Amino acid sequence: MKVIQVENHTLTYIALVLNARAGSALDPPGREGLAYVTAHMLQRGTRRHTREQVADELDLVGTGINVSVGAEGVQFFVDCASANLPGLLDVLSEVLAAPIFDPAELDKLKRQTLAEIHELRDSDAGLAAYFFSALLHEGHRYGPPARGYETSLASITRDDVVEFYRKHYTQAAFVVGIAGDIGPTIRDQVLDATVRRLPAGRTRPATPPVPAGPHGLDLLLVTKPERTQAQVAVGQKAIPGSDPRFMPATVAVTGFGGTFTSVLVREIREKRGWSYGVGAGLAPGRYTGTFRIRYAPKNENVAEALSLTLDLLSALRTDGLANEHLEFARNYLVNQHPFSVDTPVHRLDFLLTLQLTGRPLSQLDRFAETVRTVTDADANSAISSFLEPERSRIVVVGDASLQDSLVKLPGIARFRTVPFDHDGPLPPR
Repeated sequence: MKVIQVENHTLTYIALVLNARAGSALDPPGREGLAYVTAHMLQRGTRRHTREQVADELDLVGTGINVSVGAEGVQFFVDCASANLPGLLDVLSEVLAAPIFDPAELDKLKRQTLAEIHELRDSDAGLAAYFFSALLHEGHRYGPPARGYETSLASITRDDVVEFYRKHYTQAAFVVGIAGDIGPTIRDQVLDATVRRLPAGRTRPATPPVPAGPHGLDLLLVTKPERTQAQVAVGQKAIPGSDPRFMPATVAVTGFGGTFTSVLVREIREKRGWSYGVGAGLAPGRYTGTFRIRYAPKNENVAEALSLTLDLLSALRTDGLANEHLEFARNYLVNQHPFSVDTPVHRLDFLLTLQLTGRPLSQLDRFAETVRTVTDADANSAISSFLEPERSRIVVVGDASLQDSLVKLPGIARFRTVPFDHDGPLPPR
């Protein structure tokens, strides 16, 4: 167990963030969605409180428990006025350490989760992100969605949930964050009421690395009828947050597609007007990272936009970026950083991200210095060291008529189509 705290007595307010390494990458095959269901079942009944009573107790202290589940972990966020902390800890201790996993509530949650899966299909941008992750991590534990599939949800039993909770909800799995009006006494109160009530457990082995995948472009067309505009995602596996190249690569990616004046935005949006929204980002993970480009061109521009994107990526790897773009990126990152740490909760969130992605906590206060010391050569070397445009994974959510132009893109090694309501792993390559 690791504890990170940000003390600030300006406001009589406390925020708690409990992170557990109990994410969807730990779902057994055929039980995709189990981590998600387990995390959301915790506040649906305890030994002392029904689901309704848990909700009522949280209302009394003016808060709720926000739960988010990803491949690498689960996060529980709660906050309250300092005076309400004892009441919050009373119910939170039951939620975390004494859930009963009521079968009737499990059935309700599975139906609710199924409705959330169906709701996602109304968002083309959401579908592009969903299928891009599936394509990028195909064959790996990171590939299945956190909510699981319709078929896998149906197979999850109470015994599965109990076993997952017993195995993964231990002290060793948690990183705890506390921010606000706190001190040593409150810190101990929080830990005694929450994580310390769990069994000690042991540190789990690292998730196996995500393989690079076969050579050649891998394109997935997600067909959705009557679309005049497509949602496009292009990218590849990248370096993890702990890699020394991560900050230099972040500067390069920001200069390439992270600001309104970046190369990608200028070429796609300003020069050609193919997409109003366009950008590129580098997301850190503990064991891998993700480099992704996204935009939304009209149907007639999709193939051209993709061809240009791949050319720009090849030039980025071979030639790097000019000083003007990298200097602007450094200034942008430095100037935006204060807004990322302007409150105790934001500061805590930044520290937790550093911890969970294997980076030193000192990067918070040394962020500007670290960015400023990234030279042009450092940035260009970092991005070229892992960028492989010829291995790009491409997802296009749009009309089936796009297939004729997409299959003609140079370098396409694998081309597949699935309907927008496809459920389950992707069809074989």
